[in-house]
Amino acid sequence: MTPAWVLDIAIQWGETCLIHSTEEHPDSVWIDDERGYAGPDYYEKRLVPMAHRWSEHGLECAFVFTRDGVRYSIRGGEEKIQEVFTTLLRWVDDGVLDSFSEAFSLFTDEGEAGNEWWRVLRLPLDATREEIERGYKLMAQKTHPDWGGSHEAFLKVRKAYEEALNERHPFS
Repeated sequence: MTPAWVLDIAIQWGETCLIHSTEEHPDSVWIDDERGYAGPDYYEKRLVPMAHRWSEHGLECAFVFTRDGVRYSIRGGEEKIQEVFTTLLRWVDDGVLDSFSEAFSLFTDEGEAGNEWWRVLRLPLDATREEIERGYKLMAQKTHPDWGGSHEAFLKVRKAYEEALNERHPFS
């Protein structure tokens, strides 16, 4: 079950969207301009929570969310995740860190902080050679250009695979 503090953040960081409506709905407004909407019609402004996912596996939890187009993933015990989250936000508010993206850079797949081989291949740090090979094959299938992926993503997976083998099994 998703904790209340996660739901509060999702609502707080949500955005207002225009949803198709009807003339009868009390909150609907007529929009006649062409700003990328489906066309002149009645719309209702509605707050849509931030995209997020909370999952629990035993004592391990994961809070995955998207903000400003960047995907973040924080894993650990619920109390630890909440502590890390609130501490980083407090540091941003107090000016210790410049921005949200700087504070949470370790928890993203974007930029250098998220390019560690274990994050790219979605494996534990102590993965065996077999797990690394299996993880590589799975991610290679997902990112290969012939199967709908991008060339850049595939190269990132390939580089992570090579780094994993060199780090975990340097003489094989």
